Amino acid sequence: MSAHVIRNAGGVAWVFCCRMTIPKDELRSIIVSQRLFGTRKIAVFHHTGCGMLTFASDDVRSILKDAAKGDTAVATRVDAIDSPEFKDLEESGCGVAEEQPLILPETTNDQIWFSNPSKLDDAPTTRKST
Repeated sequence: MSAHVIRNAGGVAWVFCCRMTIPKDELRSIIVSQRLFGTRKIAVFHHTGCGMLTFASDDVRSILKDAAKGDTAVATRVDAIDSPEFKDLEESGCGVAEEQPLILPETTNDQIWFSNPSKLDDAPTTRKST
């Protein structure tokens, strides 16, 4: 048995125009894993105590620009970075993978790792009924 691990800082979902989606790099990796390597089970792990909740997009941009003062190419690229801003795990993207039409149906399972006390549990479902 093997596993394909795909990590994404700041949650599985990014917010675009108030609609959550999977970032294109992660989505491509999942599609390749399913369609080319036969992966049939996807576990999406969310967790409490996320360090990304302590940063706002503007803070991240300022840190990166300060590290490359005067470099306009870096500044332009940094301005294009969209950091997720969410307040709870449901906003971080629980259920988003199973709603993605390019991911095989009924192959995803969202889990939440509660850091204090340490516990792994099923995430509340956000699947829309069809």
